Amino acid sequence: MKKSLERWAKVCPKMVALSSQAHVAYLVSDAKADIAELGAALARAEHFIAGFEGDSAQENVDSLLSDIRRALGVTHG
Repeated sequence: MKKSLERWAKVCPKMVALSSQAHVAYLVSDAKADIAELGAALARAEHFIAGFEGDSAQENVDSLLSDIRRALGVTHG
């Protein structure tokens, strides 16, 4: 299989380049979608956990919110 791919790459270098570019574009698009999904999940978590903010019975909530907000780029002064 590897030899046939190498042979194909020699015969059609432009096709290999275009195929590689398309693959990279797909990976970038997929990564952007994953990042957006992760950001949305973090935003929902931040919204939920914010309900416990300042509650001394809930250990480490303020620190957790700080970490989530930093990751989201959100500041609450």
